[in-house]
Amino acid sequence: IDNQNKKFIYQKGKSFSKTYKFSDLINYEVYENGHSKVKGRAGSALIGGAFFGLGGLIVGSSMSRNINEKCNQLKLIIRLNDFDCPQIMITYVDNVDWDKNGWTYRNMKENLQSVCSMLEFMLNEKTLEQYSTVKQEEKTSEQKSQKEHIVLQKGI
Repeated sequence: IDNQNKKFIYQKGKSFSKTYKFSDLINYEVYENGHSKVKGRAGSALIGGAFFGLGGLIVGSSMSRNINEKCNQLKLIIRLNDFDCPQIMITYVDNVDWDKNGWTYRNMKENLQSVCSMLEFMLNEKTLEQYSTVKQEEKTSEQKSQKEHIVLQKGI
């Protein structure tokens, strides 16, 4: 993540990498055992309390809790504003039963939580950037309107 230039790099293996702007990030979603557990999007993040728990970095939403002691699928899907690559799917677990109380699952979950926190940061930066642009446009429009008003008053 390059916070100064508001960009991030996705790298898959040694042969593929692509640079994206924060503004290219649309949203993300975490799937566990085929069910959506976490959703995040600019302006309104929904983080599943059933997945990250109360000690998570981001406040949990009121999603249904499905108790399952095994995890056989864990995926992160990142959706992008890119015609050539509209989504990135990162698979943490696929067709292997990991005990949710075990070290491997907890380690993967912590890693995934960290990635989701970074994605939230990028989405929030994108939202702040859009808000700043709108405010600047409003300010410019207001200044133009005031100048036009002064010109009209002088012309009368």
